Amino acid sequence: MNPVDNWRVECACVQGAAHVRTGAPCQDAVHGQAFAWKADRRWILAVADGHGSKPRADEGAQFAVEAFVDLLKESGLERGDEAVDGLDPADESRFEGFEDFRGRFARRLLARWRELLEAAPARASEAESESQPASDAEVETWKRWKAFGTTLTGALILPDEVFLGRIGDSDAFLVYEPSGAGPLIVENPFADADADSGLIGLETHSLSSREAHLHWRTARRSMEGYPDQRRLVALVLATDGFADSFADPEKVVRAMIQDTRRRGSAWLAVQLRAGLERFTNEGSGDDIGMVVLFREEPGPAEVVAGEVLETNEDAGGGEAAT
Repeated sequence: MNPVDNWRVECACVQGAAHVRTGAPCQDAVHGQAFAWKADRRWILAVADGHGSKPRADEGAQFAVEAFVDLLKESGLERGDEAVDGLDPADESRFEGFEDFRGRFARRLLARWRELLEAAPARASEAESESQPASDAEVETWKRWKAFGTTLTGALILPDEVFLGRIGDSDAFLVYEPSGAGPLIVENPFADADADSGLIGLETHSLSSREAHLHWRTARRSMEGYPDQRRLVALVLATDGFADSFADPEKVVRAMIQDTRRRGSAWLAVQLRAGLERFTNEGSGDDIGMVVLFREEPGPAEVVAGEVLETNEDAGGGEAAT
């Protein structure tokens, strides 16, 4: 059986408590999808967090997710030079593996995102007050991009490995099962990038930056075959409203996946949205988008009627969003 055939995905995106109070729309977007590719199966996951201060950030986030998903699908999802049905190996849009994903893919992603926002109908109130000459076409174009400002974190899951990439501060959490007894292992593959970003406080990199491709960060992980015999059992992508709600978001992710493995996918499908709403109400106040991909193990799941998503930690690690 294909190693990713027994994986399941759940997605949820909730309006932040602060946005509910002000009437602002949810500015996050999420996507999680499996699809057949030849004899295999692939997964594409993505979350995007529109910048709260930008007038069209909700659209920018949706366009970012759409660009990431569509570009990977169109590129063939292959890692070598073998012929792919309907694709020319010499075509520059073809996906050539992790080196491509780490390199030129970012430029193609940004170009696709900008195409989508340029095609979006104009809004009468979208102009931003910037002290730039209106005659400068390049400046005007950049100002338009800024109105759609957003982050993006995405993942491509192949039968034996995972590619992750991001611009901005949305998170990725890889969850591993140890070879022996012990708690699940949670890894944030972008933790070092966060520490070395040079940004202060709530600052983040954005797809709307003029040289956004320079801020594309990537990671590559295997499903199995680690020296300590761990194996990947879940992948969680989340916008920063989640991490800002807790002092230890990895601990919350561990508890969520432990509960999901014990109670089954039906439980997570019911509880995920309610859990995110509680996190924003009791924590950051920000929008929260989350995609949870997990390995569903054979055997009966313990589904407890009416039981809520547990975190083993009270929300409240962050300040309310404004």
